Amino acid sequence: MRITIKDIAQQTGLSYSTVSRALHDEDSPYVSHKTRVLVRHVARQLGYVPNAAARSLVTGQTNTIALMMIDAYAPFYAGVLRRLTKAAEDHGFTVAIERWSSPGAHDGPPDFLRWPVAGALAWDAMYVYADKMQFLRQHGLPVIEMGAIVGPTGDRVVADLAGGTCLAIEHLLAGGRRRVGMMVNQGSVDMDDLRAVAYRAVMAEAGLEPEWIILAQQTRANARETIAAYGRAHTLPEALFCVNDDVAIGALRGLHDMGVRVPDDVALVGCDGIEDTLYHAPSISTLLHPVATMCDQGLTFLANRIANPELPEQYALLPMELAARESSA
Repeated sequence: MRITIKDIAQQTGLSYSTVSRALHDEDSPYVSHKTRVLVRHVARQLGYVPNAAARSLVTGQTNTIALMMIDAYAPFYAGVLRRLTKAAEDHGFTVAIERWSSPGAHDGPPDFLRWPVAGALAWDAMYVYADKMQFLRQHGLPVIEMGAIVGPTGDRVVADLAGGTCLAIEHLLAGGRRRVGMMVNQGSVDMDDLRAVAYRAVMAEAGLEPEWIILAQQTRANARETIAAYGRAHTLPEALFCVNDDVAIGALRGLHDMGVRVPDDVALVGCDGIEDTLYHAPSISTLLHPVATMCDQGLTFLANRIANPELPEQYALLPMELAARESSA
């Protein structure tokens, strides 16, 4: 049975209102220090846990925020989720996660609006959750977009994928390699993913043609299959830039299957900076996504917007760093 404020009041012989103030109102002049200590001691003994939903209905305030994310299970997004929930706790927020459903099934209000929320964070959600973000903004709920796939306006914290990609391609070219291919799916090329745009631009500036190695899916398994098929049909490029680290890991295994030496025959760079890249042989060079800084900045922007809805647009562009490791030495 759930312990309530009434149980604590009965145990201490105090009124319901006194117990409530002792638990929830640090500055109340109606509760002495001695009473506050007593009430909190009894609350701990009884195992009292505050009912946040009920309290938000009474006060009209909540410290719960929602998170919209396209994938909470892939290694990169799982790492984001872990960092973001911890950072939210440090900022005084708790996080409710919006249930993901398949593309085309996102009409109507988000599921989390069944509960009181103070605002929302949307990570790489521009395409999948565009309708829901518009719904929230129309109803005055603060939304901060984060990641690399964000809209052109509104509060947002953005990873500089274009700048990072330039670092990666220039690094591969600096090693004397001229054929630098990019492993990416066709949709990212067609929609001008910033990595594809920057890759094309750096290659053009160097007087070189882009070499697209097109994936059906941006996964480890498909990257392994695709690089093998490409190697059977063509000579392999001297270097590969992979759209994400899962693709880089799959490509590395595919090259190993063919007896191709990395980096001697083909150099390799991934993108995102997931921990797995450190533990392969060779270790995989990658662009480090500024996840920790992005989480902190996004939560700061959200707290600012909740406190002052009339603030000017908040925007931050965060650089990516290249971790040059054994796969591109």
